[in-house]
Amino acid sequence: MICAGHVRVSRVSMDGRELTLAMVGPGEILGEVAVFDGGERTATVVAQTEVRLVSLGRAQFLASIAAHPECALRLITSLWRRLRQVDLMAEELSFLGVKERLRSLVGRLTTDNRADLLDILTHQEIAEMIGTSRESVTRALAEIRRDKPE
Repeated sequence: MICAGHVRVSRVSMDGRELTLAMVGPGEILGEVAVFDGGERTATVVAQTEVRLVSLGRAQFLASIAAHPECALRLITSLWRRLRQVDLMAEELSFLGVKERLRSLVGRLTTDNRADLLDILTHQEIAEMIGTSRESVTRALAEIRRDKPE
């Protein structure tokens, strides 16, 4: 569980391209799927800011869930929220252009009270979050600035 700070969760393709799956911040959890099924971790996690976290081993985690069923409900809610995010990402990658995906990302970060991340993310990191190239992000940002009414 992240106590303070933000981390980026990503996957790297066989050809070296990276896709950011999520930005995880205070109060959120990560690694729970591997803890539940005992399988390997499938993503890479990189700190975006200074981070403080709490970590439990599989036995401790499962015992905690068994002893506190309300935590299980919060975990299920978190997993469903993440599934919705993956569905949205698939939809955006399939149907939206780069400018629209960029606007959607900014909207999500603002809505989730993570607009501060916009100040520290590079164009490359933004590209990895919306499934495009750094060059495409730079062009889209220039177009959005140009289209913005004075």
